[in-house]
Amino acid sequence: MNIFDLTLGLLNDMFFAAIPAVGFALVFNVPQRALIYCAVGGAIGHGSRYLMMQFGVPIEWATFFAATLVGLI
Repeated sequence: MNIFDLTLGLLNDMFFAAIPAVGFALVFNVPQRALIYCAVGGAIGHGSRYLMMQFGVPIEWATFFAATLVGLI
């Protein structure tokens, strides 16, 4: 997999991960000014998980580290 495919896949996954993050935020009545932060958090979490899995980290550990990253932010 070359760098172009990796970047395109990463951006694609981050964009489509932001949508359900905002959806869940709307279900739980998050203030509208915070919706962008929810979208960014979902995108960062899923994007970091995607990158780790592409570099051979098992899905369990990639999910753990991505959730930890989002929790620290």
